Amino acid sequence: MQEPGAHPRVFVSYSHDSPAHRERVLGLSERLRADGIDTRLDQYVNGAPPEGWPRWMLNQLDWAECVLVICTATYYRRFRGLEAPGLGKGVDWEGAIITQALYDARSVTAKFIPVLFAAGDGGCIPEPLRGLTFYTLTSDEAYQALSDALLGQAGVEPGALGPPQWQPRASGTPLVFADAGGQPVQPAAAGRVDEQTWQQQRLVLRDLLVALPAWPLVRERKAFVEAALGRHPAAANLIWDDDGYTVAGNLILKLHFFDTVPLSDGHHAVCGLLAEIRARGWDLHPAIGDQVQTLAAAFGCTAA
Repeated sequence: MQEPGAHPRVFVSYSHDSPAHRERVLGLSERLRADGIDTRLDQYVNGAPPEGWPRWMLNQLDWAECVLVICTATYYRRFRGLEAPGLGKGVDWEGAIITQALYDARSVTAKFIPVLFAAGDGGCIPEPLRGLTFYTLTSDEAYQALSDALLGQAGVEPGALGPPQWQPRASGTPLVFADAGGQPVQPAAAGRVDEQTWQQQRLVLRDLLVALPAWPLVRERKAFVEAALGRHPAAANLIWDDDGYTVAGNLILKLHFFDTVPLSDGHHAVCGLLAEIRARGWDLHPAIGDQVQTLAAAFGCTAA
């Protein structure tokens, strides 16, 4: 965006179609200058530039932050190198430089701005510039839109971001198979660990959660907990936007709720957390891997 108070540097590239067209281009440049935009075009040169016209044009294109390309049928013909020999060498030269600049930038640039003076001249925009925003100057509103773009004040200022409105994701129903008598076989409930084991491993679990690479990110934390606890809807209630130790502590206090939730390995909810850590490859870090092994042994789940 243009710095407040700065004068945008703009070069005007156009063809000498007729005296009337030259005057119209000059009038556009003068109005832009009156509105605080530093424009340059060949008509401002007193006689001839000491460096010669080819180098002068190259220097102007280097100097400019934006280039207004005034597109007409004549400009298009000369830009494409289709003009009769000896005519329009200036636009031919500028067209080659602009095409090379677009090629070097892989067409990712806002420096070149096509400008039309007639609504039906869209086909006069050279092909390398047709993917860019263009302005048709047939009204004051259209001129103001161009001026705003050059001054970096176009568009609407976005509003402030509010807090994310997280919603629990939908959950599915576990697949149930029938036994030989045709009765449904319910998954085994998760096994509880004794209170002494739980209390002994709380600090190990807290340090493990705090050490996880993505733990400070609320969105990643939510996805991690939901995946670890079998995408149970209540998992979304275990997420807080707070520091790592507070979040880890709150999660540990809530994990006993999942003692009765059937996890895939039939063990305590901590086993679901460890399985997700291994699935993400986080246990490859020594500080995390040692804690994973300790907790896996205490809670009776296999550490791969």
